[in-house]
Amino acid sequence: ARPIPTRIRFADDHHPGAALGVKGALHPEWDVHAHRYRPDWCRVIDFPLKPDMARTSAGVPRDDVLRRRLSRIGLGPKVLRGRPDGDELDVEALIDLAVDLRSGFSPPEHVYLEHRKSARNLGVLILVDASGSATDADSSGLAVHDHQRRAAATMATTLEELGDRVAVYGFRSQGRHAVHLMAIKTFDQRFSAVGRAGLDQLQPSGYTRLGAGIRGAGEILKADAGTPNRLLVVLSDGFPYDEGYEGKYAEADAHKALEELRMDGVACLCLSIGSVNTTEALLRVFGSAGCAGAPALSDLSP
Repeated sequence: ARPIPTRIRFADDHHPGAALGVKGALHPEWDVHAHRYRPDWCRVIDFPLKPDMARTSAGVPRDDVLRRRLSRIGLGPKVLRGRPDGDELDVEALIDLAVDLRSGFSPPEHVYLEHRKSARNLGVLILVDASGSATDADSSGLAVHDHQRRAAATMATTLEELGDRVAVYGFRSQGRHAVHLMAIKTFDQRFSAVGRAGLDQLQPSGYTRLGAGIRGAGEILKADAGTPNRLLVVLSDGFPYDEGYEGKYAEADAHKALEELRMDGVACLCLSIGSVNTTEALLRVFGSAGCAGAPALSDLSP
């Protein structure tokens, strides 16, 4: 049995603020000036994004270099049974062989177990910055938001084809009471035409309360990925800003949110795709090893 979904009604359709009638999840925020958490300070609301299927979605750009690179990561041990050679004897195969020989058959003597590192055990949540800052355009006139959507589609398709668990969410905020996580593709869904249409129709607005977005996405990743290895990929310019949330305060909170996730065994990476400004804030929040930037995803694939 599933609860009937509650339609979210925003205070203002053009400038979505606090959602009426929806509780959401409360998360703390780190106050660097007081050196303490503000408990239950931000409300994070996750809800499914319902695309207009009358508007056809664009195709997903392929990236064969990225596919080859990603195929090498997130691999766990897998036991192959009934092999002609291997690491140890397969008792069940030996019994089957003995039965066949007693019955007058001469089957191939495939009686070994082989251990290979080939099972995919990676769960990835791709978090797309859908704030107003993503409307900035590059030298060719293509908005950062368009670069991010293309990168998200390519990464999601590639990881799903490789057998990984993938989810795609958009995020933005309008004050601490309204941090929105829009589910474009959950872990239990395929990245079908519905997901691609939702990603194509995701429009930037509002602000970037990055710490709350990371905490909300991290909880979804830890609860739903179902894999031992988990990765949060943030597609953003990495510049946190919202009402009462800027400068050192915002950067310290976002950095603290990442630190919390890493303590829970979740890896974090920020990709700044097509951003006109490579900000120092990106390095201060994610660290030099946790972020990368390029004009396009294909430049990062190698």
